[in-house]
Amino acid sequence: MKVSAETKSQVISEVLQQLKSKYVFPETAAEMERAVQGHVAAGDYAAITSARQFVERLQSDLRVVSRDQHLEVSYSSDPIPIQEANQQEKIDPEREARIRYKAA
Repeated sequence: MKVSAETKSQVISEVLQQLKSKYVFPETAAEMERAVQGHVAAGDYAAITSARQFVERLQSDLRVVSRDQHLEVSYSSDPIPIQEANQQEKIDPEREARIRYKAA
């Protein structure tokens, strides 16, 4: 799946916002934000056109800073429905199995 510069920008913005508001260590979230913004400024994501490669690179860059191997960035070629703020997250059985396996 191809990814545009606009989509990459939106993804980065949303990921950083989620990290700022939900990551357990605020200082680490700030460090990850600075690192990713540095990669953006250096043009490190500019040549990437594959959604899979972009997500893998972004996840890797976040993990280098956080050293958090549980931090995961993923993508779907199908649109993901917008979830209401008060709606509990529903995880598909396959993903739940992967999470349990990684935790073991």
